[in-house]
Amino acid sequence: MIVLIVGIVFTSLRDRANVSREGFNTGAGVRALIFSTIGYTLYTVIVNSSGVNSKAVFLPQSVGMVIGACSSPPVINRLVNQWLKTSGLV
Repeated sequence: MIVLIVGIVFTSLRDRANVSREGFNTGAGVRALIFSTIGYTLYTVIVNSSGVNSKAVFLPQSVGMVIGACSSPPVINRLVNQWLKTSGLV
């Protein structure tokens, strides 16, 4: 519950710099949010109505999403650079 609240707080914070609002397409963002919400809701309803253990479906998917997020090139580069610095190889 605490992680959820911290996530909500961090996503609602705004930058202190004067950021121009030009170039934002609010309509496209709203459409993406609506479609993703409908998709997630249907996915959850289908899994729950099928009688399958939800942990058997959602847990592997969640692990895969975390691995995918951590395997992005910037994350890997940062981890490798940090490891090289701490090991004294750089």
